[in-house]
Amino acid sequence: GDGVFPFVSNRDGSAGIYLKMIGRNAEVPLARGSGEYSNPVMSLAASRIAYTVSDSGGCSKLELVDLTGANRRLICDSAGRIDAAFTADGKWIYYSVSRCRENSADIYRASCEGGPEYPVVCWPQSSEHSVSFSNNNEYMVFCSNRDGKEQIFLSNPLAEHPLKITDADANHYRPIFSSDDRY
Repeated sequence: GDGVFPFVSNRDGSAGIYLKMIGRNAEVPLARGSGEYSNPVMSLAASRIAYTVSDSGGCSKLELVDLTGANRRLICDSAGRIDAAFTADGKWIYYSVSRCRENSADIYRASCEGGPEYPVVCWPQSSEHSVSFSNNNEYMVFCSNRDGKEQIFLSNPLAEHPLKITDADANHYRPIFSSDDRY
């Protein structure tokens, strides 16, 4: 196997983000230091990795870094919970943010090249999270508890006219598309 993947290791006493290059049997530290590093997601199309850094007060921030470890930038700060996903083409990073000491979460997006964040799904008194994209970037799925239980919604990447695709009296989490976009 050849390839690369990000992972978390606490080999020097605190969690850091590393990049494993299988073909070269090498590991490169990308982010370490004060705070607890976690939840790395990678986009080969964008040549970037996003990850969260938590402080001792329970707040997190989302950072983005090139696969070389250069060009680190802050995407989101002062969040209680963050999960992130890249669009398949690597142009955008979407993330769900629960601000510190708040119970709701909203979905935002930011260009991987820099610039402001844009709200995507901000429904009142609910939490939206777990964004995933089709490989052709035509659709996204996400979860929301706006109807009481965690349900899965399907929409375009701007969340226009979202369609609830689950409705069982149960919670649904972490939807993803099949590699051929059929399911």
